[in-house]
Amino acid sequence: NRSSPSAKPFAINLSSERVRLALNIIQGMRSGQNLAALLGYQLERGLHDRHDVEIDNFILDLRLAFPFQANQMQSTHIDESSSDELKSIEQIEARNVINGLQLIEHIERTGNRKYPFGKDLPPLESEAQGEAINAEVERIIELNDAVADLAMAEGVHEVGQGNYDRAAAALDSY
Repeated sequence: NRSSPSAKPFAINLSSERVRLALNIIQGMRSGQNLAALLGYQLERGLHDRHDVEIDNFILDLRLAFPFQANQMQSTHIDESSSDELKSIEQIEARNVINGLQLIEHIERTGNRKYPFGKDLPPLESEAQGEAINAEVERIIELNDAVADLAMAEGVHEVGQGNYDRAAAALDSY
């Protein structure tokens, strides 16, 4: 629960934009990708697409600070000693991406919402770089919250319909 008395910890925001963004993430999860990797993709894409300030050079440092451990998901696990199992790249989980979920959990645990997030990261060249990085991180925090809101709404909907097993399965998958 939030510390502010005016906060609404049980509020669910299902605006059309948040639902659309959350559905894109959920589609990636249905394709076998990990939520941590999908959030990392979104963060890296946002950092790369910023044209108001150059922040591409921070992506590698963020990858090293919040690494995604590849070959951990059971559905995409590949025995690296056997090259026969290597198929298309779409079937293999991300190996070189920021672990977006680990970054979000670190921020929630430590309260460091601003770059360098309590980590030993390179210094900023300008205040605009820090603002841009912080804005992109806030965007994936909101995206993660949108996925959680949609999962909760789906669970409540299924329970309301009397589909307790379906509600449990949906929430377990998220």
